[in-house]
Amino acid sequence: MTAFNDRSSMIGALVRAMPYIQNYRGKTFVLQVDGPFCADRSAQKEMAEQIGVLCGLGIRVVMVHGPGPQVDYLADRLNLSGRFVDGQRVTDDVALDLQMMVCAGMINVGMLSAFRGAGVPAVGITGIDAGLITARQRARMPHLNLAPEQDLIGEVVSVDARVLNSLLDGGFVPLVCPLSSDAHGEVLSLETGDVSAAIAGSLHAEKLILLTELRGLCENPDDPDSVISYIDLEGLESLKMRRPLDGIMRLRTQAAIRAVQSGVKRVHMVGYRPYGNLLGEIFTSEGTGTLIVSDATRAPD
Repeated sequence: MTAFNDRSSMIGALVRAMPYIQNYRGKTFVLQVDGPFCADRSAQKEMAEQIGVLCGLGIRVVMVHGPGPQVDYLADRLNLSGRFVDGQRVTDDVALDLQMMVCAGMINVGMLSAFRGAGVPAVGITGIDAGLITARQRARMPHLNLAPEQDLIGEVVSVDARVLNSLLDGGFVPLVCPLSSDAHGEVLSLETGDVSAAIAGSLHAEKLILLTELRGLCENPDDPDSVISYIDLEGLESLKMRRPLDGIMRLRTQAAIRAVQSGVKRVHMVGYRPYGNLLGEIFTSEGTGTLIVSDATRAPD
């Protein structure tokens, strides 16, 4: 009886998921991972398996990853002191060297190995490769009191979607590291959320999915059960007025807003744990995290 019930539940789940599967076949999803995920090999393996399911269903997937906590770990190991403003490391030439070593090296290769283990063909690239991302050094911020060579943070100017579409058309999952360069070849570090939002907009992505260590966007950050299941841009502004968002959640929220404003119909903020959370968010009506849209009074097409 138990086996029959399990089989019946599985069939029922497939039937309920079928409309989503049919709707999303051939569409593009952009996933963003950052924070603790970048150092969690088991979580990367689990996510690669779920992405393999999406690819098997005909969904085109691009993943953008951040530098993760390994940059700070390596800086400590090398006894390199860093300067922080608003919880973020100031990116001077030394910090940029660390990001290139860690982000384009250790993290990108580690995640590629997780995809390889899951049988998913992935290709690691940076924003510099084939001119994927054109960037410029961000405008000087007087309150930081930094010289240009002490603030090697860039802002995205444009994305050449042809680079990613070539890989997607070939059946590959592009794994993008948020580094680029300006027109003179000066390497710049980019904010992960800026890159994922810009890529999602340039590809006319069906979804941008922000994978987090939390279950989603919470009404009360101290209560993990206070997940907001559905919110629009006006609701986000209201939430920010009610309580300040911490550094990394503020950056994720900004990425969601940029993506929606660039035409992405649905942005999801969902936990990468427990296993299956990503698929549950995509293929069930109740979801598992937070869905962000432009206007809650008008359902996306």
